[in-house]
Amino acid sequence: MASAETFTTTTSIPSGYEAAWQLPETALIGGDTLPWMDQSAELKIAHIALQGGNEFFLASAVGTHDKLVEAADGLSRQQQQNADNMFYSRLPGFIENGHAPNIETLPKPSTDSP
Repeated sequence: MASAETFTTTTSIPSGYEAAWQLPETALIGGDTLPWMDQSAELKIAHIALQGGNEFFLASAVGTHDKLVEAADGLSRQQQQNADNMFYSRLPGFIENGHAPNIETLPKPSTDSP
C-alpha cells in the first residue's frame, strides 16, 4: 500500500482494527450495485486491516442520496459518534464471520446479499 495515504493509526481507530488507508482511486457505483441509487456516483475507498489479519475495502454512499444526507445532517455530534461506534464495532464480526449476530437482516432483501 505504498501509494495509499494512511489516514488512521491504531491509536485512533476502534478496537479490533489494525489500520486504515484512504486510497487515491474511487469506485463508480450505480443502481446495479445499490438499487436505491438513482444515478452512478464516485465513492472514496478505504482499505481496512483488522487485528485478526483480515483486510477489506470500504466505501460510503451516504452522500449519494438527499434523504441520507438529510438524516446524517439531522444528527447531533454525539449521535454521529454513537452511530459510528455502533457501525465500526460490529463491522469486524461481519467481515470475519460473514454475519454479525447483532445486525438484523431483511426478510426480503433487495439484493442477493442478506
